[in-house]
Amino acid sequence: MKKIWLLLVVVSYSGFCLADDRNWYVGLGLGNAKYDESNFSENDNLFSLSGGFVFNDFISIDASYIDLGNVNGPTVNPDVISLIQDNLEIDANGFTVASVFNWQLTTPLTLSAKLGVSVFDINKKWSGGTVVDPILAADTGGSEVDLFFGAQLQYMLSDSVSLGLNWDRYQLDKTDIDGLYARIKFHF
Repeated sequence: MKKIWLLLVVVSYSGFCLADDRNWYVGLGLGNAKYDESNFSENDNLFSLSGGFVFNDFISIDASYIDLGNVNGPTVNPDVISLIQDNLEIDANGFTVASVFNWQLTTPLTLSAKLGVSVFDINKKWSGGTVVDPILAADTGGSEVDLFFGAQLQYMLSDSVSLGLNWDRYQLDKTDIDGLYARIKFHF
């Protein structure tokens, strides 16, 4: 019975993809990633390469590769008394897939909300005062799968090119990461 339901979902989805009104796109985004963890807040550049399919005026799907940069800064471990600050270096990159819900405000302007799944590779490197703490030394990051959400304001420059301002929120390994970036999309 489960196989029949899975087959029905795949067939109905493929019907959307084979429709005559295909609306595929690829996009390139550049902006800022702000890392925020307790006692740690740093910024770096964000890079995004994306693609997607617009099913209708209201729903689309978006898949992206996102590099959230590499941040390095001082942090204080509240569980350990130390006269020397720790230094934390984090870099994260990975893939996302999201459902996008669109509301056309005017003919060229669309507001979108997205909800999706992210798979990120997180690397952490500790140095400084409490690095001898085995808990901190063992925290080197890893891969993480989590939900994320975001919003976009998109302006259609022509039938085939749009420019958008995007905000995404990721929570990776107790670290909140806000991505604010501009993205140009080419529709075909």
